[in-house]
Amino acid sequence: MKSVKKRFKLSLTAVEQSAARLGLLSEQLGLLDDAEQLARKVLNICVILRARASELHKIDFAERMRQEVAIAELDELADGDLIGVLEKRFSEVCPEEVALQKFMGQLLDKLEACYAAMIENIQRLLAVLAQAD
Repeated sequence: MKSVKKRFKLSLTAVEQSAARLGLLSEQLGLLDDAEQLARKVLNICVILRARASELHKIDFAERMRQEVAIAELDELADGDLIGVLEKRFSEVCPEEVALQKFMGQLLDKLEACYAAMIENIQRLLAVLAQAD
């Protein structure tokens, strides 16, 4: 069985990849600024966590990593409602344009898939630490 530290690093890579996908999809699109900012925040936290993970010994890794502020920040970001915010924004932008609403709905579906994957990966990462006891 892989150590908690190795499983954490694998899960962290998955979080990074899903956040990068969300960032690419939302990059430089004004209506999707919240998604781009969230992706950046998550990626910045991942940099911090990867550096911290390399500093910690695997014996007390889970206990020490659970105490990291960045873990709490990541957990808080995972509790947000990005899709709800974007749905509201989209409905305000084009309340009567059917074709535009359809396009926005399709875009929102793609964003939701990326966002859901990122949240799922964050939850797996947190679960690695929670199950380490």
